[in-house]
Amino acid sequence: MMNRMFNIRLMLIVAVLLSTISLSAQKAVRKEVRKGNTQYENKKYEEAEVNYRKALEKKESYAKAEYNLANSLYRQKKYKEAAESYSKVVDENISDEMKAKAYHNLGNSYLQQKEWQKSVDAYKKSLRINPNDKDTKYNLAYAKKHLIQQQQQQQKNKNNKNQNKNKQDQKKQDQKKQDQKKQDEKKQEQQNQDKKEQEKKKEEQQNGGDKNKQEKKDQKQGQQPQKISKKDAEKLLKAIAQQDKKTKNKVKKKKVVVRGTKVEKDW
Repeated sequence: MMNRMFNIRLMLIVAVLLSTISLSAQKAVRKEVRKGNTQYENKKYEEAEVNYRKALEKKESYAKAEYNLANSLYRQKKYKEAAESYSKVVDENISDEMKAKAYHNLGNSYLQQKEWQKSVDAYKKSLRINPNDKDTKYNLAYAKKHLIQQQQQQQKNKNNKNQNKNKQDQKKQDQKKQDQKKQDEKKQEQQNQDKKEQEKKKEEQQNGGDKNKQEKKDQKQGQQPQKISKKDAEKLLKAIAQQDKKTKNKVKKKKVVVRGTKVEKDW
């Protein structure tokens, strides 16, 4: 019985201690948040960021500290980090009013980064919670306008890219045709040259054959005795006879001169 009573008292003491510790921790967290708020109001955003982070170190899941941290980051133009913090806030179990504001500011963070589609989506979620927020409506219209411009520019860039690609493809095809034409012309030229050489060779062979035939014909004609007429033969014989007569007379005259000459002898 005494042991049971002791255990109960011990449990109560532990509960009180835990409660005291929890309250103390909460007070410490709130104290850091209040310090951060004061610094934020004084536009000391970097110092405010430090205090909000200290609060989150002591209590990781604390939507108010996370939201205020996101605001301080946004004021320092750390839009990417701010968007990350706002994204954590909207996932917390918070009031609709705070969630609508968090989505609005999340849209602003994306807007500053020119992430138009994400910005539009965030503003739409904010308006689903609070449809009458004029600032969110205005920002949504602004983001939509830039989103459309971005999409048009992307489409234009895509079209230009396709046109450039088509031009390059056409240029390649034209170049290919030109190269093929040059190859065909070169091939045709070579064929014509080969044909001329073949014709020339054939002509030379033919002329050579005709020449050989003529030479053989001339040789054959040279080997055959030439036939002369009877009248020409008589003239030829008469001419030969006259020539012989002249020759004999010359010889006879020479002999007479020799006989009349005195010859001297040597001793």
